[in-house]
Amino acid sequence: MKTKFAEWQNLLAIVYGSGVGNEDLFLRHTYLSLFARVLAFVALKQRNPNDEELSGIITGETFERMGLDNFVSEDFFAWVKNDERIKDLLNSFAIRLTTTYKLDSINEDLLKELYQRLVDPQTRHDLGEYYTPDWLAELTLRRIGFPSSHSQPSLIDPACGSGTFLFTAIRLLKEAGLQGAKLVEFCASHLAGIDVHPLAVIIARTNFLLALADDLREYKSYFSIPIYMADSLNLDVPDEFSTEYIKEYLGRKYFEVPVNLNTLASLKGKELKEGLLPAFLFPLEVIERPDLLNELIDSIISFSDPQKNESDAKTGFKARLKDLNVPKVESDWWLWEKNLLLMRWLLQHPVTDTVWRFILKNAYRPTLLARRKFSFVVGNPPWLSYRYVNEPRYQKRLRELATKRYKLLSSSDTYLFTHIELATIFFAFCAEHYLANGGTLAFVMPRSILTGAEHHAKFREYYVSTAQLIIDCEKVNPLFNVPACVVIWQKSEKNKKKFVPVLQLEGNLPFHNIKWELAQEYLRINETAFEVPTPIGESQYLEHIKNGACITPRCFWFVRPYSEAKTIDRKCPQLETDSQILLKAKSPWDVRLQGKVESEFLFSTLHSEDLLPFGWRKFSLIILPLKEGQLLSAEEAFKKGKSHLYNWLTKAENAWKQYAKSTQQIYSIYDWLNYRNKLTAQSLSGVYKLVYPASGTHLCACVLDANNVKDWKIHNLSVQGFVADVNTYYFETQTEDEAHYICAILNAPCVDNLIKKFQTRGAFGVHRGKGERHIHRRPFKVLPIPIFNPRNRFHLELAKLSKECHEKVKEFIENTDERTLSLSIGSLRRKVRKMLENELSKIDKLVRKNFLEHK
Repeated sequence: MKTKFAEWQNLLAIVYGSGVGNEDLFLRHTYLSLFARVLAFVALKQRNPNDEELSGIITGETFERMGLDNFVSEDFFAWVKNDERIKDLLNSFAIRLTTTYKLDSINEDLLKELYQRLVDPQTRHDLGEYYTPDWLAELTLRRIGFPSSHSQPSLIDPACGSGTFLFTAIRLLKEAGLQGAKLVEFCASHLAGIDVHPLAVIIARTNFLLALADDLREYKSYFSIPIYMADSLNLDVPDEFSTEYIKEYLGRKYFEVPVNLNTLASLKGKELKEGLLPAFLFPLEVIERPDLLNELIDSIISFSDPQKNESDAKTGFKARLKDLNVPKVESDWWLWEKNLLLMRWLLQHPVTDTVWRFILKNAYRPTLLARRKFSFVVGNPPWLSYRYVNEPRYQKRLRELATKRYKLLSSSDTYLFTHIELATIFFAFCAEHYLANGGTLAFVMPRSILTGAEHHAKFREYYVSTAQLIIDCEKVNPLFNVPACVVIWQKSEKNKKKFVPVLQLEGNLPFHNIKWELAQEYLRINETAFEVPTPIGESQYLEHIKNGACITPRCFWFVRPYSEAKTIDRKCPQLETDSQILLKAKSPWDVRLQGKVESEFLFSTLHSEDLLPFGWRKFSLIILPLKEGQLLSAEEAFKKGKSHLYNWLTKAENAWKQYAKSTQQIYSIYDWLNYRNKLTAQSLSGVYKLVYPASGTHLCACVLDANNVKDWKIHNLSVQGFVADVNTYYFETQTEDEAHYICAILNAPCVDNLIKKFQTRGAFGVHRGKGERHIHRRPFKVLPIPIFNPRNRFHLELAKLSKECHEKVKEFIENTDERTLSLSIGSLRRKVRKMLENELSKIDKLVRKNFLEHK
């Protein structure tokens, strides 16, 4: 069981990005896997299994006798085969099914719901990875012309999940007139599915059988279900792009199936033998002959029996290879001998399981299927950002595909790489490897690929701008946790379009997995077009626009005078974590620190939620262990005689050690505070600082005069400087007019409107087209804002208007009641814009006339 559990965990690390596989989840996967086996038996046989059949249902022997070659075998969930109590469980499944359901009408819906609700972990739900509903799969297949547009339409789903697209494809084939043995034969030779999730493969195979249940009765031959457990990205690529799966020895290429020897040895307490390779190797010409490979795998296992004499086993195995007409047996004998030695070690006591037969018979399938090519590639690829992938080998693989192979990002765009979607890499990979020339690819994708997300810019350029059709599902409920669309793309020579055809759907469905025929009654369908965002140009200011410092965890650094204090020692005030921070903090970072700190370590910052057009609501007081531009640790503070700062930092260090995640523990609180030098790179005083929010429904900006920052008072305490926070971006200059010139441009309504199509959307209200939008450096990436020229009348006029607006906002804040100042930031910003209506109109006209109209 331990081997199966370990390999199952490894595969789930690919599915979910990290190790979410615990024993409880493994048991639930096993439970549903057994249920699926019984469901398939009952649906096909229309009766309960007898005692002998119950045992064979677990191992697969019962299905093999029924002519189903690969429905189940010694997979990850067959570890219960020797437990007699499992027969009772299987029997109870069968009785419940035969007494509750009409056996001739059992469909895939039952398994889908169980798969989604009972088994899939919450971590995947949070990423919006629900199964594709029937209506969307059918609409997609009909829109791409399956099956009528090709006389022999082949189709693959390389991330098939529970098999919705394949099940729907079979239904459409029946609708087109195929039935009985001809339908089964067609499905076996023209359809295929791959998924790396062990349970998904079982569910998909079961649903495939349910779709063909009646037709299989007319089929008089062995039927091998064309759905395989493998990683669809596990393919050979040209030599200049390294891969973890294809190895070259002595001028020949071999397919590699890695074996984690150290993990297995540790799990089983086995001693590693000298000469063991950490992988099985197969010549590529053997991989291309699946029937031969299956026999080879069976032979390797048979001749690796530890009870047999090792020398005799080698002799017999070599003879068997020659009987099977395996090419180049003599020159490749070193390889076959290594495979035999490795399998013999795996099967020696304590046995590391027969799961390797299952793994080896599935792992090579992507290579074989990619060499076939398909008329249609469809599916719902994994929606997973790179930052959630923790497995180093897989990280390296994805990085190389994204940067070297498909140029979706430049290798220098490291700050963007953590955000890139695995779905976009998957799309590009499948378009290259599985799709035939002239074929059509249709994937359900996160809708963020259509918005201004910087990390999707190249994907939009290469694939969205050349798409045949986009099905926009943003305003359909219920669907996924995040907005979705379908991109339909054809593999052919094509020109980029400025406008891509869009089928826009809107409506509230009665339930998730509704059929397309019924869904049409609830959905409004509008044919429109998507304008691919095209930047006007890039500003020379771009490289000077910086993101603020990571002043986190906020409970360590954001403070206020102790609420119970009667007086304040201005040289060494008694402080506590700001209560406003604690109100918004999530566990475990709702820690309240308290104590004295020397005033020389007090600074100010501006929350993005306090930033207004041409002003601010209030500054925040923060502690920063900064001395002469260098961060001090608790130990260094102690050596410098700063005992109160030492005490505060010690409390913060201890809280960090206690609560930080393991991935965060590689950083100290000081590394985190000065992440990428975003703190120490800032001028804390002596400059004019333009500041604007990193995200927001509308763009706004203000200018801070940090030349006289030491005269500022926050909670009646002096501060040493101003630091821009991570939720803001800033620009520093010695010239007041330059800061105000840029500020006026950023507050212009026309600029706010222009950048909208380049902005990604946040979580709030996404289904209704609302919600915060990421701004980041976009204004400077998509607009060629010219460098300030003190001799340019237009530039000076903008600067003058910005200064006037700042004076009005300052006066407004000083004379406004507390209730108004406590409004949500959105409401307060609207009030400010209303007050500045005339000034904003003048600014807008100046920017349009002198900056945008001729672009």
